[in-house]
Amino acid sequence: MFGKFSVRKPYTVLVAVVLVIVLGIVSFTKMTSDLLPNISFPYVLVMTTYPGASPETVEMVVTKPVESSMATVSNIEEISSVSNENYSMVILQFAQSADMNAVSLEIRENLDQIRSYWDDSVGNPIIMKINPDMLPVMIAAVGGKDMSAAEITDLTNDTIVPELESIEGVASVSGMGLLEESVNVIIRQEKIDAVNEQVFGSIDKEIDENLAELQENKQDIYDGQAELENAKKCADANKGYAVFNESGKQVYPKADFSPYLVEVTATDLNIRKGPGTNYGKTGKFTGKGVFTITEERAGTGSNKGWGKLKSGAGWISLDYVKRL
Repeated sequence: MFGKFSVRKPYTVLVAVVLVIVLGIVSFTKMTSDLLPNISFPYVLVMTTYPGASPETVEMVVTKPVESSMATVSNIEEISSVSNENYSMVILQFAQSADMNAVSLEIRENLDQIRSYWDDSVGNPIIMKINPDMLPVMIAAVGGKDMSAAEITDLTNDTIVPELESIEGVASVSGMGLLEESVNVIIRQEKIDAVNEQVFGSIDKEIDENLAELQENKQDIYDGQAELENAKKCADANKGYAVFNESGKQVYPKADFSPYLVEVTATDLNIRKGPGTNYGKTGKFTGKGVFTITEERAGTGSNKGWGKLKSGAGWISLDYVKRL
């Protein structure tokens, strides 16, 4: 049929062919080429960091709640996820007809609803739409003759990467497969236990020696107190007898004591039957006054000792009086 039409209408067919050729030439001259055209893929990545968390914890705390909230997003077709140490990655696949801008907004709204349930250490989710612009423009391999992996790593990090980053128009440069040097310290438990035994043994020995010395000193104190009490009793029973210390100073009863006046500085001072708080009370001062002390004795509850009142009312603490 088309052959018969071409025979009957040769000029019409010729005009049509010429028209097609002209339109093709014009279209070819007006057409622009693009190495990386703007293509929108129906994929979205949701990245969430959780520093210090194990993969199991990341999955329970971050990944599963994100997957549950993403299941209600419109035009969703498939959800996959990867839970690693310190971060979670959820991959969302949508229908080809989906509006990715509207989808991204809906994803953000759903993430805001579950964000309040997370701990403060969980980072804010990052939404990334996959497109060719995210791919590197150039991939290069680095090698060196007679160079170790550590030397190649240092060359890449210290020289090549900074030089490439300094080139105008380069957004970022990253390296993969580089060697990360680390030092592993393995501690032998049996060595630690041996050192601990030596240390603890030395400490226990020193403690035992100090305890033994303390017990000896305490016994010496008890013996000295008993000897002093016996000497005091002997001095009280025999008139004219006295107790002297090693330097020859009379300690009981106090020699050449002269009564003196004191002024009470406390507004409430107890008077006791003997020199010490272990004696009962006979009364108390409720105001200031001037009194005469006829004897001094050491006793419990007072740093300066106790003074006997001339009136015979009892003993008062010398911590709360001022000598006149």
